[in-house]
Amino acid sequence: MKVKKAFLICCMIVLPYVLTGCGFTGEIFKEVVNEVKEEMNSTEAHESTDGQEQVFDTPPLNKEEYVEYIGLYQEQLKEEFFELSRLLHDESMDDYVQANRNQIEKITTIINQYRALHAPDDFYDVHFDYMVAMDYFESGLQSFEQGLVSGDDRAIEEGLFDLEQGQNYWNYAFAVLGLTEAIPMGDGTITSQDLKELDQLAGMDRDSVLLNLSITGEELVGHWGFENEDGSFNTSIILHEDGKYEGYSNGVYPDDNNVMKGYWLYHHLTRTLHVYTDLMLEDGESIPVPRPEMVMDVQLFKDDQILMMDVETLNSFFYTKGE
Repeated sequence: MKVKKAFLICCMIVLPYVLTGCGFTGEIFKEVVNEVKEEMNSTEAHESTDGQEQVFDTPPLNKEEYVEYIGLYQEQLKEEFFELSRLLHDESMDDYVQANRNQIEKITTIINQYRALHAPDDFYDVHFDYMVAMDYFESGLQSFEQGLVSGDDRAIEEGLFDLEQGQNYWNYAFAVLGLTEAIPMGDGTITSQDLKELDQLAGMDRDSVLLNLSITGEELVGHWGFENEDGSFNTSIILHEDGKYEGYSNGVYPDDNNVMKGYWLYHHLTRTLHVYTDLMLEDGESIPVPRPEMVMDVQLFKDDQILMMDVETLNSFFYTKGE
């Protein structure tokens, strides 16, 4: 069974990728992010189980009530996924499978609590993403439970993929809601706004990424680099409109004999830029590509400036846009 990966995925969900204060900056994120499938960009959102709009017997919550519930359920879901990750890690238990099934049932209860929320109209889009997340979570847990019971690795893999997708929508909805609302976290003594302020002290502005980058990431197109001491512009990377990219070492551009080439994709749910290299030239000779895929966590995007962190090396890059 893919228990190790399952444990890692559940840890990812426990530590939602929303803000630095609760984000993936450790070994778990570095190990798992390289396994994220390219289908992430093309996967269609799950439809609700019955294909019909929710019908409520109660009036919609007001904004304050909705935000309070989201904060509460966020913490509950994290705690229960954490417990699932603990149980998955302890294969020595005599009742291993049943214990995990019981925990999955607890998580499903919270999923249904999310679904029972009658969101105010102003949060329709955010709540839609939450419902997509819950559909993915439920589907993933069902497949995962099936795999645990039958020992079917394929079912577990399918479940893990859906859990990843659910996690991405869940975290994205939380981040979008946090653009306008201070969501209570933990025991309620801190909010999402408090964590944003910590981010800002480190030079990050994740809100600017949500506000200024579209789903396709088309705003990323252009020459990116930095200004040399003599005032000239050093081009480090070029992102083309057709999805191709070129990368250059410092001072090399526009030497086409020393270049990396490939293509790029922007994943808006995770706010990550994925750069795929299929050709690397050194003095005109093709050499092996040391890292065919690089994943960059976009942490700031505004005023023709971008801050990115390489999630494998944890190195940060601050670029400005050139002509």
